Amino acid sequence: MRKAAERYGVQTGEGTGLVEISSLPTDVPRKVHEPHFMLVPSLACPALCSYCFGPHEGPTMPAETMEASLDFVARIAGETRQRKVKVTFHGGEPLMAGHAIWKQALDGLRSRFGPRRCEVAVQSNLWLLDDDFCHLFREHQVDIGTSLDGPREVTDAQRGEGYFDRTMAGIRRAQAWGMRVGCIATFTPANAPRWWDVFDFFFAERLGFSVHPSVPPLGGSGSSYSLTAGQYASLLRSMLDRYVECRHELSISSIDQMCQGVGRGEGKVCTFRDCLGMFLAVDPSGDIFACQRFAGRPPWRVNPILS
Repeated sequence: MRKAAERYGVQTGEGTGLVEISSLPTDVPRKVHEPHFMLVPSLACPALCSYCFGPHEGPTMPAETMEASLDFVARIAGETRQRKVKVTFHGGEPLMAGHAIWKQALDGLRSRFGPRRCEVAVQSNLWLLDDDFCHLFREHQVDIGTSLDGPREVTDAQRGEGYFDRTMAGIRRAQAWGMRVGCIATFTPANAPRWWDVFDFFFAERLGFSVHPSVPPLGGSGSSYSLTAGQYASLLRSMLDRYVECRHELSISSIDQMCQGVGRGEGKVCTFRDCLGMFLAVDPSGDIFACQRFAGRPPWRVNPILS
């Protein structure tokens, strides 16, 4: 990351742990100039997923920090002349921030960008999704994503007993409000050999999903839940053949993006390209990061938003 930082004009502060962005050279790829914004209103999460690599404990974002974050998004979007602004709420579990902060955020984005210029999404386990959230999300046309690893026995074995039922209840509630839900399916050495069962579950439910390999947490030397490169490749090859047969009835977004990347000669997923500059994430403390994975870890921050 630091080599890429130097290549794109990002200088690391000696001994401070801070990363300060200098003036960008003219040959910086377009992706650096149009970041996708990630707002992390809560680092806390009630789930206990065995392979969690992201933040799962910590504070929620206060109102003044949310307002500063919205101003930051508007300023950067204006300076980079973005015609379409993309904002994703992530976590932790973002719904733990509560209804008031969510209303402030969504109303604030609409007041700054209007009803059509900003595409808003949320990635949540949906345990806290209620009718008030559904009303708010439908009003603001929020795309809903969740995490589910397949049928009950597969999901609960990796994400904890009861996870499947609580998340499926959230999916059903969103669907009852006329909203579609997409899923992230995380694959480990335990469920990768059962990819057919996972695929059939999502096909039966007509739930689009993406394939994510489990990766070690930051600072970790490895994890028994992580897929090797060979296991990941085998999984993708096997699932692609099945997907081709069902592609008109089911969407696997990660495979679609990989195919697009091959066709265009450019990776469309951050995993397959130099992703520095693709994202700007703001955590509950108001620290800015180059990736949501770093949220809650001050040594990796770009700058504090309130400085």
